[in-house]
Amino acid sequence: MSSGANSYPYDESLLQWIWQNLEFSTQNLRTQCGKSVTIIYQGKRNSGEGPDFSGASIVMDSLEYHGDVELHIRPGGWVEHKHENSVLYNRVVLHVVFEDKQEVRSGAVKRPDGTSPPLLVLKPYVQKTLQHLFEKSQVRGLPCSGHIQFINQSAFEKQVEKAHKSYFEYKIAELLKHYPAQLPIPDAWRYLFTAGLFETLGIPRNRKAMLHFHRELATNAGDITEQDSIQRFVEKAQYIAFSGGDEDLEKIGWESTGMRPASRPAKRAGQAAALFYTVNQLPFKQYLDPELSSWNKIMEMLPAEHKPGGQMEKILRQTIFLPAEYLLGDLLHSARIKSAAYSEWRSICGGVPPEVQKPFSSSGFEINQKTKKPGLAHQLKRYCRAGKCHQCEVFKKAICS
Repeated sequence: MSSGANSYPYDESLLQWIWQNLEFSTQNLRTQCGKSVTIIYQGKRNSGEGPDFSGASIVMDSLEYHGDVELHIRPGGWVEHKHENSVLYNRVVLHVVFEDKQEVRSGAVKRPDGTSPPLLVLKPYVQKTLQHLFEKSQVRGLPCSGHIQFINQSAFEKQVEKAHKSYFEYKIAELLKHYPAQLPIPDAWRYLFTAGLFETLGIPRNRKAMLHFHRELATNAGDITEQDSIQRFVEKAQYIAFSGGDEDLEKIGWESTGMRPASRPAKRAGQAAALFYTVNQLPFKQYLDPELSSWNKIMEMLPAEHKPGGQMEKILRQTIFLPAEYLLGDLLHSARIKSAAYSEWRSICGGVPPEVQKPFSSSGFEINQKTKKPGLAHQLKRYCRAGKCHQCEVFKKAICS
């Protein structure tokens, strides 16, 4: 199992999808050494250690072979990942690559037993539309931009809706990483909620420092009492952040160079500490309101000097508060809270930065009420830029056209 040659910026899941679904001409296949190839069974996708597909049945020159299939973008991937040193690769009966630029000498690819697996280059057998999309995914821009004539707006809108849902699930999974299961649910939930707020306030370059600050604050700030004013608490917190002599935090460092004043660490740390205070001061039962009124109450409790700006406040509500509330509903088996959080998420429109919209609009897609939502950023980062074309409705529409 490998992630592709260094010159290829994405993982090999697209190539694996092509092989698994036989999205190429299976007629007249030949290995690099001239053997005819007939695929009886392409094998079962392997998600663990070892070759990409196991239990394949491949006929080469009238002889049937049973074993594994390993895929790489180019033959050099085998050498780079040192498969010759793992006995798991002795059962490879066919080495499949997208293209061969002859970057490694003939015979350099060997199994641990010293023999070389037959090499099949798929590029000549892949349909032109799919081949173009595959190659475009190796350069900047949208992989499908050169094939806009095959793509309709409805496929794009359907994919953005899919990405929007996927983004919500992603944010829930990210919050769960902060969940301290040893604590009672109210305390554990508040911890993950505030950790998510801190991390987001650390965008773009202080996320790691903010998370460490959050851990230190949760550990050292002591119980928050009515006698501790929010301003006094923020002062204590900022001492921990910048003057407390925390060696780990000093090693991580705060980045402020080139940042707008509103994004600098001192400003964001104060906002984070104030949010920490208000989230913990608000009675837990307020978070159980299916009207999701607790967020507005938190904002009302914040002093003006520690309140996030309008755009940041919207980001925090949408990408942290709503997933956190959904999680709370899940923890407490409340379908009403879950439904309220996800319904609001689905209805979100707007707030998408121009730099996220541009790659799509310049490729011919219309950015409208159905696509101007946080899922568009998720689509760009975790589908298009990550080379996950085969999981995209636009891609599927293109190769079927």
